[in-house]
Amino acid sequence: MSKNPSLARRVAPAMLLGSAAIAVVALFDPVFGHGSGDAGGNLFAAPATSDSGANPGINSGSNTSTKTNTKSKSASADCANGTAITGSVIDTRYGPVQLQATVSNGAICAVTPLAEPSGDGRTNYISQQVFPYLDKQAVKVGIDFQAVSGATYTSEGYRSALQSILDQM
Repeated sequence: MSKNPSLARRVAPAMLLGSAAIAVVALFDPVFGHGSGDAGGNLFAAPATSDSGANPGINSGSNTSTKTNTKSKSASADCANGTAITGSVIDTRYGPVQLQATVSNGAICAVTPLAEPSGDGRTNYISQQVFPYLDKQAVKVGIDFQAVSGATYTSEGYRSALQSILDQM
């Protein structure tokens, strides 16, 4: 009998340790949605927005003019008297998106989804995770939010639906 262990006996411990290392990283890394980062425990970690000031009026992928949310501190006091505007229904790969926004003095005060992509469990889950984030971002930065990784079609449908509201302002 040979004193050299078989290949399987040499590789198995390395594979086990590698798998354990990946599990530890996945557990604590906010990109995976389980860590203590800004993801808040969601599967879809929203990308951080930056205030780099780089062309805030550009609407990628559309030839229409873009209006941005120019919310000021005084506008928040007027939000109670805001006007509700219903946007167009935007068809996405996973279903329709339609929004209603309360606007006041050219600022978005609140956004309410009227139609979200739904159907299968994964699509429902993505909508449940992504829409609250996008609603907050629409109020905070207007249409200049970054698409959510893993929900690109939904994010772009949301952006188009929000644009249809801004076009009515």
